[in-house]
Amino acid sequence: MVHADGFLSLEKRQKRRCSTLDIFLEVDRILRPEGWIIIRDTAPLIEAARSVAAQLRWDARILDLDIASDEKLLVCQKPFLKK
Repeated sequence: MVHADGFLSLEKRQKRRCSTLDIFLEVDRILRPEGWIIIRDTAPLIEAARSVAAQLRWDARILDLDIASDEKLLVCQKPFLKK
């Protein structure tokens, strides 16, 4: 399991040294099949990350944390076999 809190925001503030796809490809390399990644960040970054997760054919869903908060959770699972 990989957990990242605010990681995408941090990367954005530091002028994007890596693209979101590059980050997810590296996580895909490290993560075991049927492994999980949980990312907590702002809604726009989570939406962008969800589209990248879909490109990698991961199972991804977004969860709202709080109505008053702009933050969301992205919960992804790497499948055992690519679909």
